[in-house]
Amino acid sequence: MGQSVKNLCMVLQSIIFTGFVKPEYEIRKKEKTMRKINLIKGTKIITLAICMGAALALAGCGSENQENETTTAAETTTEETTTVSETTEARTEAIETTEEKSQGLPAMADLYDEIVAAAGLGSMYQVDGEDLLDSYGIDVSGCTDYVFYQADTAPSADTVALFNCKDSASAESIAEGLQIFLDNLMVTNEGYAPEEYAKASKASVETKDNFVYLIVCDKLSAAEEVVEQY
Repeated sequence: MGQSVKNLCMVLQSIIFTGFVKPEYEIRKKEKTMRKINLIKGTKIITLAICMGAALALAGCGSENQENETTTAAETTTEETTTVSETTEARTEAIETTEEKSQGLPAMADLYDEIVAAAGLGSMYQVDGEDLLDSYGIDVSGCTDYVFYQADTAPSADTVALFNCKDSASAESIAEGLQIFLDNLMVTNEGYAPEEYAKASKASVETKDNFVYLIVCDKLSAAEEVVEQY
């Protein structure tokens, strides 16, 4: 009898545990598992949101950098175009200025004929560019037109030298060479032909823009008037 009661109690205990305790335990276990699952899902969603935000930020930076590069390239191109345009305009103005300075002058041969007629000069011979370079360092390569004449009878110092130069640097070089020629002419005639020395002493190398000339003759004023009208 006592053993039967004990067995009955064990059976009842088993039924109670199985019917009430175990289901409650399983419910709690499921709830715990769901919480873990929900936590993992939440973490994944947050991580995904952060990644998307970073991607959008990088895309925005890349677009901004590209826009900045495009703007910089456009500005550089504009500056280069402006510089080239300004350089071209400056060169054009320089060429036009040189042409304007030359337009008022006739051909040097024609101007020489006018001077000869006005000053009553006699027979003259022409000195070529090679002799001018060898004797006086006068380089005519920087000239657009020139003539250099001397009296062909000694001891006359009569000289007509006319140079239309391409630029101011060439004009300066020609002027220096003509001064050397004039100095030598005076030294040569100082003790040999006083009258020719006096004639040369009155002359001077003159420069007007890119036009350089030297005239040595008795009627110097008449010769210079011809040049001054241009």
